[in-house]
Amino acid sequence: MAEFELDLRHERQSEGIAKAKAKGIRLGRPNALSTEQVLVLREKREQGSSISELMKEFSVSRSTVYNLLQPVENPN
Repeated sequence: MAEFELDLRHERQSEGIAKAKAKGIRLGRPNALSTEQVLVLREKREQGSSISELMKEFSVSRSTVYNLLQPVENPN
């Protein structure tokens, strides 16, 4: 009985996610920085700012800074 209820819940959840995606609703955690902030971060890094300075200025972790500095991969 419990497995049946679990399957029903999973189906409803999957349907809800599919409907949200069809409406264009973005799921998941919000981005730490906006697109404009990422561009500023990259410019400052090119101008010689250290990773530690960028971490403090944008209030993000070291790994976030490194991830944002990675080249954007085109999924096409």
